[in-house]
Amino acid sequence: MFKRVARYTVKEDMKDFPVVTILGARQVGKTTLVKQIFDDRENELFLDFEKDSDRNRLSDPELFLTSLTHKTVIIDKA
Repeated sequence: MFKRVARYTVKEDMKDFPVVTILGARQVGKTTLVKQIFDDRENELFLDFEKDSDRNRLSDPELFLTSLTHKTVIIDKA
């Protein structure tokens, strides 16, 4: 698997900021990069906003996210 330099940059940014955004053109590997960084599936929640079910989970974002204080929430295709 190809390791990107951006992987280390994102990890460093996450130490200083509560929210980190990864932007880029379609099909350049943004989702792959995130999945490489977060390989501990128990401490993360991955939401794909192309799925209605994942979008619906955030119909009341405050209620939903307060139950996840010890997890990293990843929102893909926001």
